[in-house]
Amino acid sequence: MSDDINDFLNMSWGAEPAAQDDYSYVNLSGVELVTNNDAIKDVRDYYAAQGETFTDLSSMWDQFYSDRRWNDVNTLGAVTNAAENFMAGDDNARLGRLSRIWANAPMRGSTLDRVWDYGKAAVLDPTNLIPVAGQLGKAKQAFGLARAAGNTLQQSRRAGRIAGAKSAAKQEAIIGGAVGGLQDTLNQSVEVDQGLSDGFDYGRLGRSVALDAGLSGVAGGALDYAGTSAIGRNIPVLNKLIGGDYADDIANWEVTTTLGQTLTQRRTAIESGLTRIDNELATDGADVDVLTEERIELAAEQAKIDADRATVNDMDARLDDLATQMQSAVKEGVDATPIRTEYQTLLAEYNKIVSRRRIRPAALEGPPEMQGPPRPPAVQGPPPMQGPQMPPVQGPPPMQ
Repeated sequence: MSDDINDFLNMSWGAEPAAQDDYSYVNLSGVELVTNNDAIKDVRDYYAAQGETFTDLSSMWDQFYSDRRWNDVNTLGAVTNAAENFMAGDDNARLGRLSRIWANAPMRGSTLDRVWDYGKAAVLDPTNLIPVAGQLGKAKQAFGLARAAGNTLQQSRRAGRIAGAKSAAKQEAIIGGAVGGLQDTLNQSVEVDQGLSDGFDYGRLGRSVALDAGLSGVAGGALDYAGTSAIGRNIPVLNKLIGGDYADDIANWEVTTTLGQTLTQRRTAIESGLTRIDNELATDGADVDVLTEERIELAAEQAKIDADRATVNDMDARLDDLATQMQSAVKEGVDATPIRTEYQTLLAEYNKIVSRRRIRPAALEGPPEMQGPPRPPAVQGPPPMQGPQMPPVQGPPPMQ
């Protein structure tokens, strides 16, 4: 099968390349190459055919180096290069010579210039826009397990970030390996067609897949973890690219729970209604009594929502306090069983409350450990005083 693939790759994608023996520069390298008149003419003619001209040789070579670096790293550049070679027609021979120029070209520009060219091509690679899903699910799962184990919100959030980063690393490794393999296949196909290579190198393909998978995995995990950090969330471009808000969302009950989403939606609607009423009250001919009554009802519901939010936030704070106490007790070798029992009871009540659409009145009292001591029984006085019992008075027997 490998022979069939090599036969296919060895087929010319355009016109048969012209003999290259007449071009003296194909075997040159270094400064001799970039100062050779035939090499300069080929590069200038190539850009002229695309409608691009240069006022000096330095600008021309800068553009050539920048374009070639882009094609080496950027997937879209590799695809474009392969398509250009496929449709080259009579220009196929010159494209082959340009590839030889790049293969033998001396290093050009400063380290910063090279980092900029390659870095720009990598960052703007369209494969970076492939959405990486699953971090949120893994992060939420890790957050829930950490919370149930008695960790604070901050500790549970960190566990979620780590789980999300690991998930991103695995998926980026898969994507990076596939893209790297595709890109190397395209590049090798062009090289075979242009006579720069004798056949398809499967070892090189395997190394490219492994290298891109490894680099993409490491970069994907690191960028995801950086994007969910406090600094990363404040960098708009990085935050938007990576979606770093999910690390905050997993610890925010108003975003992740049924109760939080319901209260947020209803509060938004109430605020809109209050604004509408205020605007109508400011107009002439408004029905003040009806609008005022409606406003009072909405304000009362808003106050109820705020009270519900405060209730859940207080439970969150209490859970954090208990988690801290429990960890301190374990660290000091003290029996943490009573604290752990209280924590688990409160967490169960918390999870039950946030799974509903609204807090029921009875739930506001909280579990027994959140309530005050039981009320003492009402003091009862002595039974009412009764007088002596008198026998019933009987009349004379009936007359017979």
